[in-house]
Amino acid sequence: MNYNQQHFVFISLFISLFILIFSNIGLTQEVDPLDGVKIQPEMAEGISEPPGTSYFTPFENIRVNQDNTFEKQAEVSISVNSNNPDNLVSTWIDYRQRGTAKIAFGFSFDGGKTWNDGILPQNLGGFPYQGDPIVASDKDGNFFISFISFNTNPYTGGIFVAKSIDGGITWPLGNIRRLDSDDTIEDKPFIIIDQTDNTTANNIYVVWDYGYTPGPPPNYSYDIVFARSTDQGETFERSYNISDERRPNQLGSMLAVDTNGELYAVWYAGNQTGYRDFYFDMSIDGGRSFGADIVIITVDSYTPNLGINLVPRIYPFPNIVTNPILSGHLYLTWGNRVDAASPTAPDSSDVLFIRSTDYGITWSSPINVFNNGLNPSVTPNDQFMPWISINPSGDKIDIMY
Repeated sequence: MNYNQQHFVFISLFISLFILIFSNIGLTQEVDPLDGVKIQPEMAEGISEPPGTSYFTPFENIRVNQDNTFEKQAEVSISVNSNNPDNLVSTWIDYRQRGTAKIAFGFSFDGGKTWNDGILPQNLGGFPYQGDPIVASDKDGNFFISFISFNTNPYTGGIFVAKSIDGGITWPLGNIRRLDSDDTIEDKPFIIIDQTDNTTANNIYVVWDYGYTPGPPPNYSYDIVFARSTDQGETFERSYNISDERRPNQLGSMLAVDTNGELYAVWYAGNQTGYRDFYFDMSIDGGRSFGADIVIITVDSYTPNLGINLVPRIYPFPNIVTNPILSGHLYLTWGNRVDAASPTAPDSSDVLFIRSTDYGITWSSPINVFNNGLNPSVTPNDQFMPWISINPSGDKIDIMY
């Protein structure tokens, strides 16, 4: 987001884990599992503190990277083999090679108890740096990682997808494809694979932001670009622009696949008022074409370079999933600024949630996922950078932030 129910992203260390439970709800094609259910946090076993209390869950921490350099890791993504739930693959930005950003991968065949790792092939397209990795699995158990490879002086780069057919153990150079057609600035690719039983099954979809038109910083303008593969990554069709126009700060695109193969894209862009609009687009032909962009909500955003409470690069990118049982039921979350006049206030950001039950045509009013309201005094801390997923039966939504 479901687009790939086993696709979760773990944002960083020391994040707060918040789980929304919707249980004991009878599902039919007419009833959404959220109807009439109040959002409540699930507490870890043995913990009874009320919402808003900081706590650590009693889960075992298992080290995924196996190097001993003590260098940084960031932007972590994880996926589960569709045919073997004990086979997990993770990917992240890794600085073990003299502090230079590369794409690392980890693989496990015992449900995540033990891991091995490695580094993807390097200097793709002649670019020395890599970033923005996302991993996904297809219906046959193949894994794919989308990422950028780039240079900083001058800033040029490309969009790449790597493929593993052995559970994430190897990622041969011959299985890596470049999706873009030039060295223009490109960023933030997101990959998803159709897990349905329709004719679009195993289609690979990738979306990213492309190019820029200079303006008063940081209001650079970008297009949202899309490419697909219908042969499990052997080839990718020529990328094309799915945004109707180039807009300031048009970034953070994400995809979700519905039960009948409908493909949804969401992203955010600036507007003339200083706020941000969330745009929504839809394909009903497996990514051959998209419709017109629609604005689903206007949100209050942080200044990305300042973030919140002086934490930099906190973007309010939208995150979306589909219900795997109910066609046209979509769920979206994001981090929203609370008080534009006080960016360093104790509670400068909340995580909000909206849903649609009509294929994205209309959307509900926002709900604060932490306290089921919009009263910042109830949550005197910052919540930001959420990620959303849904279980296979469509009656439980998880949000991490």
